[in-house]
Amino acid sequence: MDNGTEVATNEGSNQLSTTIVYTTFGVFGIAGNGLVLLVIFLVDDLNSVTNLFIANQSLIDFLTSVFIIALYVVPLPPIPIDRPTLARFLCRFWYTGYPFWSLIVASSLNLTLMTLERFCAVFFPIRFRSQPNSRCMKLIATLPWAIGFLFQLSSGFFAHLEDNRCIFTFFSNPLFRRVFQPVAIFLEFILPVLVMLIVYTSIVIKLRSDGMRAFDSPRLRTRVGAASRPQQAIDYRSRARRNTIKTMLIVSLFFIVCWSLNQVLFIVFSCCGGGVDLNSLLYQISVFMGFGNMWINPFIYSFQYRWFQKGLRKVFCKKTRSRHSKEMPTISTAKTSSNETVSV
Repeated sequence: MDNGTEVATNEGSNQLSTTIVYTTFGVFGIAGNGLVLLVIFLVDDLNSVTNLFIANQSLIDFLTSVFIIALYVVPLPPIPIDRPTLARFLCRFWYTGYPFWSLIVASSLNLTLMTLERFCAVFFPIRFRSQPNSRCMKLIATLPWAIGFLFQLSSGFFAHLEDNRCIFTFFSNPLFRRVFQPVAIFLEFILPVLVMLIVYTSIVIKLRSDGMRAFDSPRLRTRVGAASRPQQAIDYRSRARRNTIKTMLIVSLFFIVCWSLNQVLFIVFSCCGGGVDLNSLLYQISVFMGFGNMWINPFIYSFQYRWFQKGLRKVFCKKTRSRHSKEMPTISTAKTSSNETVSV
């Protein structure tokens, strides 16, 4: 960066350590998120609203992993001198990392939707239905994509060609620092964190309140020691719902941990007029932590999310496929199983 003007080069990506980290993240992200998409696609029992948004998140993170390799590991294509239209396109939409950063915004917004989905499932269990194929749910799932790619279009205004080079004027442009950067920080970090804090605090209070009411219920006390089959189904449904909530909470916590340092540094940079060195080791570590969030979720699902664990066994363990298909409730098995799938 020189006098507030940053020349677009590929020097950072060509550093051995950075290249190794980005390549590792990309491979892990492609493999892990690809596995999640495969399991959700093949296992009919994972056909729910929760898993619709998980699949949406995995698809976003899968493509983000592809673009981190394409943009920050593979050398950037040269600017074609004799083709000005293509040169401007490459400068504004490829050299700026437009698809990658659009997906970063989409990932944060989809995680916000996943959090709000848990709120609806807990507070409106009767109205909340497992309809991932409905037109409404599909429309909602496209919102993070639309907002991310539309918002990031503005980054092209801060890139231009000069002497056959692509020049970035992000941090020297007052419009970027006063409008674009604060909105980006809000969409990528502040909004998701606020929603997570409010929703999961409300859910914890709600579950504790419901637990106390259930414990004090005279009907429940008369059933102690003689639980009926419907009661067992209710208990299973309650455990499944709590497992889903715990999984989504862990996903949210890892998002906060991964992105906090980077976003705090950018907030300080914006508010203090460049008081943070964006070439420092601390900032580079914050970038690595943030980018690491694109591949961490599949590991969380594998170790924590029981529905995904059963889906993995159904896909890869042929010997146990029939046994686990009986264990996993579907909409058509019974009324209690249907209710479980709806309210998980």
